[in-house]
Amino acid sequence: METIPAITAFSYLGFGTLFLAMVIAWRYLPGSGDRAAIRMYLVSAALTAAGAMVDVLRYIATPAWAVAGSLVLTLLSQLTALMAARRLLRMGPTPRVFSILTVAGSVVTTWFTLVEPNYVGRSGAYLVTGAVLTGAIGWTFLRASEPGLTVIFRIIGTIYGSYAILSFVRVAMLPSMDPTSDVDQSPTSVLLNQLAALPLLFLIAVMLVMVTVRRAHDVVSEDRDVAVETSAELLAETWSDPLTGLASRARIRSVIEASLAAGPNAGPPGVLVVALDGNLAESHGHRVADEALVSVAERVTSLCGIHPQDWDTAGRWGENSIILLPPAESSRSIRQWALSLQDALTSMTTAAGHPCSASVAEIRIEPGVSMASLEVEIRDAMASALDEGPSGMASNVRA
Repeated sequence: METIPAITAFSYLGFGTLFLAMVIAWRYLPGSGDRAAIRMYLVSAALTAAGAMVDVLRYIATPAWAVAGSLVLTLLSQLTALMAARRLLRMGPTPRVFSILTVAGSVVTTWFTLVEPNYVGRSGAYLVTGAVLTGAIGWTFLRASEPGLTVIFRIIGTIYGSYAILSFVRVAMLPSMDPTSDVDQSPTSVLLNQLAALPLLFLIAVMLVMVTVRRAHDVVSEDRDVAVETSAELLAETWSDPLTGLASRARIRSVIEASLAAGPNAGPPGVLVVALDGNLAESHGHRVADEALVSVAERVTSLCGIHPQDWDTAGRWGENSIILLPPAESSRSIRQWALSLQDALTSMTTAAGHPCSASVAEIRIEPGVSMASLEVEIRDAMASALDEGPSGMASNVRA
């Protein structure tokens, strides 16, 4: 009995290393959408490795059985690789004709190995079946297209296609071979068979890692973009009032608080509050009241030159009121701003034709005032302005 060549151990090490790499790719890389395809590739790799290792049985059993088992396992691995490729490329189920072809090729190969030994028949059935399967894999990759992966698919498809062409070339050379040859049963061929399987396993491992990493990167990028868009939408909803388009109360209040904390000369010298006269919600309904507030907001933004999403200048303060922060560097005084607003808001009409008006409260900001105290002054000045209305005006500065 011949001994197993010592160098064969390196092929076992290669099988184990590459198989482990694919297990890692399937288990740990975040390509969850490709897990079914990767699982099938693992099966294909295991069958490829098993097909080469079964050759070792020739040292302890009949060589013909080892050859038959090795060839059939290799054909099954190629069929599984085709199914995995179609799943990886999301092309749908594998046509049944390939399974039928694999079964037929395996039966013929086994027949000419065990029942009626014939090298030409055995090799011809094996090579033709393998050529069709690997050719189908190559064609599958060559016609696949995906951003960032098309080049990889072309390379993989070219290699599989070349293997298929080489197999057909070997088939053309078979007629000149001795039908009774047992060259593939010689013990020295076991090492070549095993080493020949390594490039295929290496190719599968590299492809899986690259495809999985690339798709995982795309998924992460897409999730990040969605998160950014969602955050922007939530921020806009938080910072803006959906009815008027001005800043929300929380946003404009934080702006005022920041200016108070920055010092007496950092923020505006005062604020102006515009409040709808009367109680439109009770007399005409909330819809009319909302339309009136929108009209007031449009008049304020037009008069003061407030641009969309300028959430640091004006905002909704209460149910029927809007607050305005005149720019500190403006040449106009708070009183001049107040008078301009009073004149602009004296007589208005909503989009539906309902007349409305608004009163203006002028609130000067004294140095060192707290936000709580300022809110009290705003509330008192607003009440006084509404009492003076319609189109009234009041100030927290005593005359």
